[in-house]
Amino acid sequence: MKRSKRWALCALVGGLLPFSSWAENTSHDVIIVGAGAAGLYAAKTLNASGYRVLVIEATDRIGGRIYSKTLGSTRIELGAEEHYLATGGNPVFPAITEAYGDDIYVDGYQGIEAYSMDDGAETCWYLASAPFDCSDDEDVVKAEDVYDWYWRRQQHRDPTTTLADDVLEEYQVGPEDRAYHIYDATFAGGSFATNLYKIGARSLALQDTNWDLSDDIQVIGDKNLGYSDALDNIWWDDVLATSDFIFSAPVTAIDTRGDDVIVTDANGDLHAARQVIVTVSIGVLQAEHIDFIPDLPQSTVDAYNGIGIDHGMKVAIRFDSVWWETEGQPLAWLGTEGVAGACWVPTDYKIGSSDHIFMCYPMGDNGRILTEFASDGYSDADGDQHFGDDAIVQAILDDLDVTFSQFATQAASGAYLDHEVQNWGAHPHTLGVYSFPKVGTFTSASDNLRADLQLPVAGNRIYFAGEGSHITHPATVVGALHEGERAANQVSAINGSPNDPPPVPGTGGGTPDILVTGSSALGDVNVGDQQTATLTIENLGDASLSLGNLSGLAAPFSIATDACSANELAPAGSCAVTVSFTPASVGVFGDSLDIPSNDPDEPMVSISFSGTGTDTGGGDFSELLFDDFESGFGNWTDGGRHAVHYSGGKWATGNGAIRLRRNGADATMSTANLALASSTEVEVTFDYRPRGLDAGEYFQLQISTDGGNSYQMVQQWTRNVDFANREYQQETVLISGISLSNETRLRFRCYGNENNDRVYIDEVRISAKMNPAL
Repeated sequence: MKRSKRWALCALVGGLLPFSSWAENTSHDVIIVGAGAAGLYAAKTLNASGYRVLVIEATDRIGGRIYSKTLGSTRIELGAEEHYLATGGNPVFPAITEAYGDDIYVDGYQGIEAYSMDDGAETCWYLASAPFDCSDDEDVVKAEDVYDWYWRRQQHRDPTTTLADDVLEEYQVGPEDRAYHIYDATFAGGSFATNLYKIGARSLALQDTNWDLSDDIQVIGDKNLGYSDALDNIWWDDVLATSDFIFSAPVTAIDTRGDDVIVTDANGDLHAARQVIVTVSIGVLQAEHIDFIPDLPQSTVDAYNGIGIDHGMKVAIRFDSVWWETEGQPLAWLGTEGVAGACWVPTDYKIGSSDHIFMCYPMGDNGRILTEFASDGYSDADGDQHFGDDAIVQAILDDLDVTFSQFATQAASGAYLDHEVQNWGAHPHTLGVYSFPKVGTFTSASDNLRADLQLPVAGNRIYFAGEGSHITHPATVVGALHEGERAANQVSAINGSPNDPPPVPGTGGGTPDILVTGSSALGDVNVGDQQTATLTIENLGDASLSLGNLSGLAAPFSIATDACSANELAPAGSCAVTVSFTPASVGVFGDSLDIPSNDPDEPMVSISFSGTGTDTGGGDFSELLFDDFESGFGNWTDGGRHAVHYSGGKWATGNGAIRLRRNGADATMSTANLALASSTEVEVTFDYRPRGLDAGEYFQLQISTDGGNSYQMVQQWTRNVDFANREYQQETVLISGISLSNETRLRFRCYGNENNDRVYIDEVRISAKMNPAL
């Protein structure tokens, strides 16, 4: 079904609430992660059935990507702005009209449309009396046809092409074309908050086959009322009164290894429930800010990684005059050639407003460019440097000045008063505007990744909900509301026992449950050398785990570090012990480490260690360097922005690792020159954990013997050949047959293609065998 060209502006949601976070462990029937539209509507639905609900929100307000603020004297929308009619089961329209009357809604985008062309020299209007009539510009008229073409399935039969590919084939228009910005920033940006080349053409057509909301849209005409204000009044105030909330506390972990769900927030507090509904954005899921323990099924990870979300922002600028009304009429919609993208005038529909506000919608590449300006600085025409939101606004003003340059010099800059910027792509708790279909998001109208994300996991204890998981109207507030309701009803059907929460973590209302993980096979070690292995002891229960003194190992095994003996672990707590193997003779050795605790089911856990003492002859391996990356890169140099020291919970051992992602020279970590001219062999041992790599993507260990001028591959590890994502692996690589030098360097390099393609490197040990003849 065809939709209005600007339908997706309704995707965003908030009202500011100065609530403070709790600082204690809690227990509820259900926990909801995120206080956006989906989370609040899920809470509303569960409250009606008598469930005790806790909503944990990362920011200091409710509403998520619905966010109303006042600029001048007018309420404007820095998030969702458009409203659909009552079709498609939309609950918003009837609820708001009942509360405020039918006159609360008015038509948006009042006036004529205009497009910047030829660097502003031939900016055109759809008006016969204008200096340039868009109807007379064949390129503009052809570009407007995209709105009636993109959603037709028969026009997009190849499931592997992007919309940019299909535009090039259908219209013979590419990025160099004078009207490409109308297809890209105005259409793809204005409707789907991304660029043309990121949208899956057939996926989008299949998705729109299911569209069931109204084609017509309305907006709130009261200049003193915002979207978030209206929702607070009709629904959210009641939800705040009937649910428990924790604000400014991002969720860091969701643990389902026990019978219930234990959610950990950024304050370190633990929250127990029977089920959890996760309503964070697709961007936050892709960034893996929440550590799911155990890992989510690969099908769920593939689902949220296979749905698109992109950078973008809304920028509202207030002026002292309507300088843009060069034709004596309101301006409904403007497409620029620069970073502003698509713009409109919300104060034209806000009844009684005396303000003159221009709203611009820089999405995708434009949003990224402006974010870089905010960080690195932007130089205006006078050479003055701007940073932060000022840089964003100045760059947009310069774009508008160029667009209207045929009428006045610096028309926009000269009339500027003040602004509001909401950068959704850079916001750490949204990391994007709203979802869109990539290539492969939809295989058919009924087989798609949005539906896959709706499936509960962890034995029906984790549910996902949000606009990104809705099938028939994603990227809308209505979709988010319906998804929150859907997940809440699924939880209610499974739970069936309102007001029956599990014990509060750490209160002694339950039992401790010990889990020991880590490798105990220490492999082949030369006589006199040492190898170590680390075990992690965790408490999966809902009462404290008391550990006794660890014992039982004898030479050649020993406890190297011990943070566990006589320790008390709270629920979800953990500690680590490191065991070393130092053989004094050739042979096979084994012994057991005994771990006593108050776990009633396993009061004594014994871990068997094994190792083999070897003598390879021709000299011994000597350790050159070892790095566990607990505090930084150690002996390694990062290649750039795609190589970072990481302490976010995905390391193999300890509290740190090096994360490499994407591809290129900046996705590397390398040593300095190693003096190996007298060496015959080099051994590299390391741990790694891959995340998000697609089938066929890989990372490599490489070597250079000329000081890093050139590298050759030593060994490659490929997804679905050598590893599966999210698994911890340990590798030992022997480098021989290469003429080593005193300018030998080693490096790891990732070969992915997106930010979510990454590998975590940890516990790297480099040893060399010296030539006894030298």
